[in-house]
Amino acid sequence: QKEGEKLDDISPMLLHECAQLVKANSIEGSKQKSCHVIYTRWRNLKKTSQMEIGAIGYHDRSKQRRILVEKDKAVVNDLNRTKLEVFPDLAAEQEDRARQWRAKQVNEKKTLAAQQKEEQKKRYAEAELRSYKSLQSVEGVSNK
Repeated sequence: QKEGEKLDDISPMLLHECAQLVKANSIEGSKQKSCHVIYTRWRNLKKTSQMEIGAIGYHDRSKQRRILVEKDKAVVNDLNRTKLEVFPDLAAEQEDRARQWRAKQVNEKKTLAAQQKEEQKKRYAEAELRSYKSLQSVEGVSNK
């Protein structure tokens, strides 16, 4: 997923193909003509040790989406023909993403601090120009 992309930004074609795979690999769903597939972000999934194997819950039910899927074997067969299995190190990928996010936050804070420092210098310079301190120099004043 790209940065700033929302759950509703997923293309309908990709969503349809993913839902077909979920339906085809489901024990109950593969037997039915049509079924609903629920999808959400992984952060919204809630899994506790008391739950049965394969059961999940949701932290916020309003963040889940539901789609009706009709059986379409042609799509599933096409996807199975072009299947490529990859076993990525998900923990390392998430740590990299978190590291990049932290670096971005640090850079934003540095630029904000630099901007605030420049603004402070400008305000100080303007205050010096408005004050009479520069006119009250001791060198040019004589008491005669």
